[in-house]
Amino acid sequence: MKIGIIGSGYVGIATGKLLNELGNEIIFYDVVDKKIEEFKFTKNLEDIVKKCELIFICVPTPSSKTGEIDLKILENVCETLADIYIKHNVNIPIVIKSTVVPGTTKKISKDLFESKGINISFGSNPEFITEISGSWTKNIEMIRDWSSEDKIVIGSEDEKIKHILNKIYEKFSEKIINTDTKTAEFIKYASNYCLASKISFFNELYLIAKELNIDNEVVINSLIKDPRIGIYGSVNGKAYGGKCLPKDTLALQKNLIGKLETPILDSTIKINEIMEKKYGKRE
Repeated sequence: MKIGIIGSGYVGIATGKLLNELGNEIIFYDVVDKKIEEFKFTKNLEDIVKKCELIFICVPTPSSKTGEIDLKILENVCETLADIYIKHNVNIPIVIKSTVVPGTTKKISKDLFESKGINISFGSNPEFITEISGSWTKNIEMIRDWSSEDKIVIGSEDEKIKHILNKIYEKFSEKIINTDTKTAEFIKYASNYCLASKISFFNELYLIAKELNIDNEVVINSLIKDPRIGIYGSVNGKAYGGKCLPKDTLALQKNLIGKLETPILDSTIKINEIMEKKYGKRE
């Protein structure tokens, strides 16, 4: 299958490499020139539409100045795609791999495509890979790439794209979770929220132990022997940083303001802010 990847950052390249390993021909699109070894690359979005049977969108969804998710890049790409679809009279399915708040895929489909008379299959296929640095851990069990992901989440209200994605990932059929787009989007946030809360939990233990003049390392080494607790997050003493956890916890919090009280989420973010002010953060 010929697949177009929009966005050639860490997630886009990882996605393209996996899909290529699964026997697909990959073409990358980005707004800046890039040399991606062994792959075709274009700065013309029409090339992707003309040559591909399926499109994955892997563009950044950064935080705004006030912490909400900024969807401008994703929306601009989709608006341009819609115009090209009309021009060439095509209906190529689109898969959003970018991290987006629940409901985004359906909203983009409705507002940017259906409103223009374009009826196409949309899917959500979030990633769970990580650029974990040595400042966190040397434990390779904590590193997640395509070879070690424990799940492949496929979300869609359209059986056509579910069938396409299940066929693409059939080598990993035991890992596939089929659901709707909104649930798929939330699974990504739930995952990062859980990881962030574990880090903040261990960091609060660090602060308590420090106040009580207790050797926190002994405490942590005792706790992580319990398989129900696990090792993740136990490298404490600094705030969580990186590209995902701060951005996604804030976006989820902002998305729920006025809708639901989230005391654990609020505390997770608050503890992280305290740790960053006192001890800095890990990237």
